[in-house]
Amino acid sequence: MFKKVLSIIFPIFHKNFLMVSIFKKATKILESLFSLLLIIYFGLYILTPYSERIDVCKHSYFESKHVIFSCEDVSVYKINKLSYYKILSPFSKDDELGATGFTNKIFVNSTALMKNKQSLSDVLNHELEHVNQKKTLGFIKFYSTSKWILEGGAEFHRGKPTIDVCLGFKLWGDENIKQKYFESWVKAYYILKIKRMPYIDYLKINNKDIHFDKNTVFDLFCK
Repeated sequence: MFKKVLSIIFPIFHKNFLMVSIFKKATKILESLFSLLLIIYFGLYILTPYSERIDVCKHSYFESKHVIFSCEDVSVYKINKLSYYKILSPFSKDDELGATGFTNKIFVNSTALMKNKQSLSDVLNHELEHVNQKKTLGFIKFYSTSKWILEGGAEFHRGKPTIDVCLGFKLWGDENIKQKYFESWVKAYYILKIKRMPYIDYLKINNKDIHFDKNTVFDLFCK
């Protein structure tokens, strides 16, 4: 049984490995290396220490009427070392403030938090809203929903965008990640606050049905 499982995970241990063509040998070697890398990564993920657990049950986020999950359904950790954060959130950038995992574990990047002078409470609002979105939409729908809708909704419930509003309008169209989050916030703010669309309808909106006037939002904050 063990040999069978081993040969599935690492095809190079299959009894017919030496008998296949060179191309198939190369493919099986690559598959085995990929499996090894996955095992190493998950080992590092499990062994990576969490710096500090944050109790969010008294957080003001849970006072909002739209929240459909309990604080007990989520675990929040502040990660003080950037290298640890990169292991726990492997596709993140160094200045990413937080990440929400598949199992509703939230990791806060303490290094980026201090560097960007961001409020921990605001970051928690954003990440907790991603958990709420997942609960509202379901796992599959959540991961197939347009990123701007999810990030715009999370920034809306964050309370304010990550960057200064008027600066964001001046930089409109820039490709950096903070600017993209800001532009998602503008769309969400227009749809939710000005057009007063129910949040559940916003989360399920079709990209083709998006109509927003950024100048209206600009006039509210920067005129």
